[in-house]
Amino acid sequence: MKAKLSSFEHLRGYYPRGGVGFQFLSLGLRGEEGLVSATTDPLQSLKRPRRMRSRAMEEQGIAALLGELRGDASLGERMRRAARLLRGRPYVENPLGGGPDQREVLTLSLVGFDCVTYVETVLALALARSARDVRRWLRRIRYKDGRVTWRTRHHYMVEWIRANVRQGILTDLTRGRGTRLLTRRVNVVPGLPPRTLRFRCFPKKQLAKLRERLRDGDLIFFASTKPNLDVFHVGLLLVERRPMGSRSLALSHASRRRGCVMEQELEEFLREHRMSGILLVRPRAPNAHPSSREERCASPMRARARRRRPRGRRRG
Repeated sequence: MKAKLSSFEHLRGYYPRGGVGFQFLSLGLRGEEGLVSATTDPLQSLKRPRRMRSRAMEEQGIAALLGELRGDASLGERMRRAARLLRGRPYVENPLGGGPDQREVLTLSLVGFDCVTYVETVLALALARSARDVRRWLRRIRYKDGRVTWRTRHHYMVEWIRANVRQGILTDLTRGRGTRLLTRRVNVVPGLPPRTLRFRCFPKKQLAKLRERLRDGDLIFFASTKPNLDVFHVGLLLVERRPMGSRSLALSHASRRRGCVMEQELEEFLREHRMSGILLVRPRAPNAHPSSREERCASPMRARARRRRPRGRRRG
C-alpha cells in the first residue's frame, strides 16, 4: 500500500527541483520600497494574472510547510523539523544581494540559502503561526527595528546576535567562565564604515564540557581567525541520542563546500576548519508577537504617507 505523503512532501514532489515550478516557492512580496523577490524567477516577465496565480501557489507552499510544524512541540523541536524539511536545498551565493545605493527588498525563499538566510528562515518558520507571520518574523530577525533597508540589515553576525537578544528572540549562552574576549576591526562589507566589535567566545576545546547543556535548535557561530571579520559561518545544532544514553551533536547548515543544506557531525566540522572559537545562543519565543501594525510602521514610505495625509476637522 502506498504511504500517504505529508502536505509538504507532496508539494516537493509536485515542484521539481531546479525547474520553473519549484521557483514558485520563492516568495514575491511587497516590501517597503518595492517588489520583494527572493530569486530570479522566469515567471516575473509574464502578465499580472499569471503572477497572481504564482503568489497563491507561493503562499500554499509556505502554509504546507507550516502545517508540518504545528502542534505542542517546543521551539527547538519545531526548528528541528523545519531543518529536516529543508535539508538538501541548494546553497546560493549571496542570496540577499543589494548595496548602499540600491533599494532593499525583503527576501524570503525556500529555493536555496546561504548559511545566514538558512538559519533566519528556519527560525522564522519555527516562530510563525501563519505564512504572513513568517515574513513578519523574518523582518524582525534580519533588520534593525524591522526597517527593510540595506543599512539597517544586520550584516555582521555579532550585531545580528545582539539585536535579537535585545528583542527577546535569543538567549545568549556565551558567557561566564571558560569564555575569552575577542576584538575585531570589521571592514569586509563594502559601503559600511569599519567598526570595532568586542565579543566573547568559547574555545573549541570547551565544547566537550558544554555538550550536556545544549538543545535542539541552539545556534552556533564560528568566530573567524581573520582580524577584520567576526564570524565566518553559522548553523543550528541537533542533539542525537546514542544507544548507551550518550549524546552527539549534529550541525545543520547551508554548506558552500557541499553545495546544499546538510547535516554533519559537529566534531567533523570542527576538525575541518580553523577558528578562533564558537558563540552559542538559544532561540526563545518572545512575549510580544509581531503584528501587522508593527509591519506597517516599519515602512518609512508608509509612515511618510501617513504624515502627509490631511486630517479632517473634528466635530464636537
